[in-house]
Amino acid sequence: MNTKWLADICNKYDIRSICQTPHSIVVDSRHYVYATNGAVFCAVETRRITVSMLKSHSTVEELLRFDGAYHQTTLAALRDWAGQKPACKICHSYGFIKCPCGGENKNCAEHDEDGDIECPGCQRQSDPYYDPRPGLINGVLINLKQVALPLHHLDGDLVRVITQDDESPVHFITPEWRVVIMPTRKTPYLVNSAVAFNQWQEVA
Repeated sequence: MNTKWLADICNKYDIRSICQTPHSIVVDSRHYVYATNGAVFCAVETRRITVSMLKSHSTVEELLRFDGAYHQTTLAALRDWAGQKPACKICHSYGFIKCPCGGENKNCAEHDEDGDIECPGCQRQSDPYYDPRPGLINGVLINLKQVALPLHHLDGDLVRVITQDDESPVHFITPEWRVVIMPTRKTPYLVNSAVAFNQWQEVA
């Protein structure tokens, strides 16, 4: 499985190095390549390691070992529910680009305090935090823009989904990969406009 797309989950502007680029790790003799931006974590088991190796990371290891009571569904159903995440090759889903002035001109009225302007290609729609797309899964609210990217790149059939409460992450797990997404704080508007997932399969 191609894992180059994992870089699109990362945020190269994040001050945390683990969020800037994909990394690899070995947990319980299994080799993973993973990416995170703090809100989404995606790990794919693979022997084709082409990114930097972390010898250990307690949070990553905990996520890769996590298990519990689950519901079961298909990857196809989850993809339909999540929809497509707008992709933008201009801003790489950041939502902004550097101002033509380079961000250095203090008299320029176009850019923000970081020297950035809104991406002219996607008008910020590829930014998962701008105009979020709410979804409810077992009563937990998540931003579907955040989970759409990995779900449309991953392969598989049945997916185990572990949900706990409004403040705990949602885990999507197969034998080859897992996606973990942090929940979104519930507001009446987001809950009322959320698309609920209900296409569960019987667990054998």
